[in-house]
Amino acid sequence: MEVWPVPFLEPAVVREALGDGEVHDQRAALAAVLARVRAAATPGRRQVLVAHAAVAGCATSESERPLAIGGAETVEPALFEGFHYVALGHLHRPQAAGAGHVRYAGSLLKYSFSEIDHVKSVTLVELDRAGRCRTEAIPLAPRRDLRRIEGRIAEIEARGPEGPSEDYLLVRLLDEGPVVDPMGRLRRIYPNVLHVERPRWTPQADEAARPDVHRRLSDEDLFAAFYEQMTGEALDAEAREALREVLDALRREEAGRAAEGAP
Repeated sequence: MEVWPVPFLEPAVVREALGDGEVHDQRAALAAVLARVRAAATPGRRQVLVAHAAVAGCATSESERPLAIGGAETVEPALFEGFHYVALGHLHRPQAAGAGHVRYAGSLLKYSFSEIDHVKSVTLVELDRAGRCRTEAIPLAPRRDLRRIEGRIAEIEARGPEGPSEDYLLVRLLDEGPVVDPMGRLRRIYPNVLHVERPRWTPQADEAARPDVHRRLSDEDLFAAFYEQMTGEALDAEAREALREVLDALRREEAGRAAEGAP
């Protein structure tokens, strides 16, 4: 059996190294290198290719670094014709790439929330004498999984941990109003919360949150709106009266300073 490792190929480097002026993109670079691999391969032996490439039609995630602008980095599965098994790297989801013997094993762990639904695994490959292969995905169970939960924060607090509390979590809070210290409250239950989403909360619906509205509010109304946004409770009559007294005192103090500075 012969194993051919092919790293990620920079078209400009391949063009210069091979003296091939037709190499201008990933496809041309990989095709040129694989042509030389096939020419050097021993007839009758099983041929295994290990390559770093983005194959067209495969599922991507947010974790992978783009190899080029747009779709110019992708190559078609037909480029791997003639190899008995092709072990690919770059994409994080375990998957076949156009044929059962052309596969991404995927990453060992989940590296972004776009990978929450991935089942991580390693691929066991068996080749018979004729080069026919059988593959088996062996699932991996990480110490801490990456998961998503959702609900109103009061509901999440009331029901306590669902699943391993040490997992890394994305929490989608369904509360429509403001929530005080959501991350701190959630981490009392799930210490490894990484991110909180608020899909239903639109601060623009609160008058005080609109940049063109706060200029039309009085100081009292502006503070009252801020207080309600932060605590979830309206300012009661007693607190409003105390606020008016403070604001009046500040205005008198400001007016006194202005009078002292007048010519």
